[in-house]
Amino acid sequence: MKFIKFFAVVFFMQTLFLVPGAVAQKPVIATEAVKAHKNEKYKYLLSAPEKWQEQEIKDPQGPIKLSLLSENKKISLLVMVSDKDAKTTTADFLKSMETSRQMKSLLKPEEAKISADVLKNANAKEGLRAQYEFKGKGPNFPVEQKTLVLKKDKLIYALVFAYPKADKTKLIKAIEAAESSFKIQE
Repeated sequence: MKFIKFFAVVFFMQTLFLVPGAVAQKPVIATEAVKAHKNEKYKYLLSAPEKWQEQEIKDPQGPIKLSLLSENKKISLLVMVSDKDAKTTTADFLKSMETSRQMKSLLKPEEAKISADVLKNANAKEGLRAQYEFKGKGPNFPVEQKTLVLKKDKLIYALVFAYPKADKTKLIKAIEAAESSFKIQE
């Protein structure tokens, strides 16, 4: 539970302080050059547009293993890894996250399901999606958060994308490209 509370606070800070103050620029295009981000310790690989900037990880021992901010500062991406016991499911993980945030996913149960193809592509055994909306004041609110939670063995991976809801149609291709590039390594 400590991890989930930490996650909620860190994500909230990352989202609200990186995305909402952003200046409107050209949208990120999913066909631009990409950079691979590989984590040997937690065995994952993710590709994102080359111009996305890696952000400093304040607590290397914490759950956030990668933090990226798009060139136009409209998309924040966090890759989080939790070393849970083998019994913890992705549903358990999301439920704990929602309890600590006091928020529910906006997705219906059938929308939260992940296809066998997505699981196979990511090399995961199970997974779920969630989506949240953060209200607030400022030019980029409301902020939408799209979360993909995957599990293999006892590791749970959470890909957390945050972006201004009004810009979703301009940003979704870049988000989907980064999400579909995520692979759990052997």
